[in-house]
Amino acid sequence: MTTIAILQKLAAFAAAQGKTLDQLTTALLDAGRGCFERLKEFGIRVHLVNNEVVHIWHRGTTHHLANTQDVINAFILGL
Repeated sequence: MTTIAILQKLAAFAAAQGKTLDQLTTALLDAGRGCFERLKEFGIRVHLVNNEVVHIWHRGTTHHLANTQDVINAFILGL
C-alpha cells in the first residue's frame, strides 16, 4: 500500500468518526507509547495486558496484539 493510499484510508476513517487526520495521528502516536486514551475518541477500546494490547469489540470478540507501533497502526488500517 502506498503512503498516499494509507493517508487516504486513515483520513476516511477519521472523517467517519467526525475527527481530523491530525487527531487520529496523535491518537496513533500516543498508542505507540502505551497511552490508549485518545483511541476511545474513535470508538476503539483497548487496554494493556501483560505487554499485549487487547482490543475488545462491542460483542465480546477480542484481539490480542503485540505492543508495537507497527502492529497497532496495521490494526487500525485494517478496521
